[in-house]
Amino acid sequence: MTGTFSINHKPTVILFDSGATHSFISDKCGARVGLESSQATAQYMITTPGGKIVSNQILRHVPIQLGSKLIKTNLISLSLEGIDVILGMDWMTQNKVLLDISSQAVEINSPSQGATTLYLPLQEYTTLVLLL
Repeated sequence: MTGTFSINHKPTVILFDSGATHSFISDKCGARVGLESSQATAQYMITTPGGKIVSNQILRHVPIQLGSKLIKTNLISLSLEGIDVILGMDWMTQNKVLLDISSQAVEINSPSQGATTLYLPLQEYTTLVLLL
């Protein structure tokens, strides 16, 4: 599920991805919103549909404005296209997130920031028919 939120008062497309183990930011987005990366203590080997990517760059304490909540998080910097930020299971577990696909709702129960529910715009899906 995706929505547009803000980092440093700049619009940012965020994907809430329960299939991602970690959370990421595109290197272009990091530069656009004025954030600097630092070297992580270890390299991350990320497996994607397109292959494996290695990154040792991390952006720390990234201030993401999600509705009325400002939640700071660490994001691994990657060369992403089409998405600015991916919030994965590490972030969702830490903030006790529940995804309600049918109503396009993201319930956040952050121990440090409290509870809020985000309602994302409905996505239009096209039907794909495979002829075998």
